[in-house]
Amino acid sequence: MISGRRWTDLARRPGPDVLGMTPAAVGDDLFRADARRLAERERSRLAAFLANLVRAVERPMRARLLAAIDQAAFSALAPALAAADVDLALPAIEAAALLDHPDLLAVPWRRVAEARLREVARREHPEGGGTVEAALVAPDPAVAACALAYLAAEARGVRRFDADGDAIPELSADAQHRLAWVTAAALGFYMTQHHAVPAPRADALVDDAVRFVLAGYDEGETLEAHASRLARALGDAGLIDPALLGGVAREGRLTLLAAALARASGLDLAVAAEALLGDDAERCLALLRLGDVSAVDMSLLLLRLRALGGGAAPGDAGWVEQRGARYAELSREAAEDALRRAQLDPIARVALTRLEGTRA
Repeated sequence: MISGRRWTDLARRPGPDVLGMTPAAVGDDLFRADARRLAERERSRLAAFLANLVRAVERPMRARLLAAIDQAAFSALAPALAAADVDLALPAIEAAALLDHPDLLAVPWRRVAEARLREVARREHPEGGGTVEAALVAPDPAVAACALAYLAAEARGVRRFDADGDAIPELSADAQHRLAWVTAAALGFYMTQHHAVPAPRADALVDDAVRFVLAGYDEGETLEAHASRLARALGDAGLIDPALLGGVAREGRLTLLAAALARASGLDLAVAAEALLGDDAERCLALLRLGDVSAVDMSLLLLRLRALGGGAAPGDAGWVEQRGARYAELSREAAEDALRRAQLDPIARVALTRLEGTRA
């Protein structure tokens, strides 16, 4: 449930090789009470973020519905749709756990994790500034322009945790499509159950509303899109190196770090982000090796990521030493091989795994 009513269990510590959390594991934590690992603050922030994603889609849908209905025939529905401070879709979505899907949880979890790591970085370095801020005065105008756009998108994204956060794009096109139709279905359910709108009429109304909302969606304004453009500009200028990657990692800018590592390694951003923030420490090490991130920056980042998943706290010297030894012996060729299958289509990965299991 995303309301937070069940979020009182203590976090569980993962196994020794587990790093962070996959979107599926985040869903287990958020929607099933027997799988608690997230800290209470992260769980609450994730709930707020998801709720605001729904509201950002629901608001324009309700305005569209309000303009389309026969207000004389449905006199009680019109004021309900106009009541901006009352959630209509969210209660049904929450009750049916309709947001419990990895595609819908990947970006919100990344934002929550990044917000936490950014707070840690600001406490350790209160003087401010950072890699992206320095890029604002880069000699290359493309780098400076992309850095400015990224900082603006980053600042807007922080407001998503607030109830009145901006209705800015956050999800990939596929995930936004899923969220829009989930929200539309919940609104249609509300109209039929609470206001006796005939089902065929409700279906037609929400179909029009969801298509209206999706027509105005621009994936190019997501933080991932801005991160990819900045990483491309930095790469074209020859500025992606271990020092820059280490600085971005220390600042907790996970989205930009994933984009820069994707650019440096030739991976897709989605694959790099999954490797960086998933629960497989080996894949995270492989990704960092492809960027030649220093052992010091690698250790610091892994400790912070592991703490997000309820794992080791800073100071766990034994865990750091094990990862450091593995990182030191990890060649670029081995790292590329570790991430090679992650680039394949998910269906192909499953098929290959099953085929390998049939070998004598």
